[in-house]
Amino acid sequence: MVLRETLRDMGHQVWCFSDFSGLKQYKHSLVHRAYRKLTGRLREADRRRHIALLKNDVASCKPGLVIILKGLHVAGADIAEIKAVGAWVCIINHDDFFSANPNNWSTLQRHAIPAYNFIFTTRESTWLRSGLSIRT
Repeated sequence: MVLRETLRDMGHQVWCFSDFSGLKQYKHSLVHRAYRKLTGRLREADRRRHIALLKNDVASCKPGLVIILKGLHVAGADIAEIKAVGAWVCIINHDDFFSANPNNWSTLQRHAIPAYNFIFTTRESTWLRSGLSIRT
């Protein structure tokens, strides 16, 4: 991963968390893969286990910054708990959060957007192109 190596070259300590930690069954089990394909999400118990492993890593490493890539399975409450450790939390998403393609986003991800400290995208959002404004 280029980002990881770039940050290390700049002198930062970098810890990586696998997007399959606690979710190996979604790689190897036809039943789990079918469930994810049909529902567009993980079983909630599996998602919670995955996030618990992430939060344990954050609690033990105590990073200043946590970078979430895509964040399909991360809820706003999960981000709040990570932030409580003292870390800034940002998301990097290479897909459009508001795409018509359901493979590019999740409801959980969309609802979590306000919880992040920073949001980085590499594509212009269809929502921004629509001309809608944000109401607070």
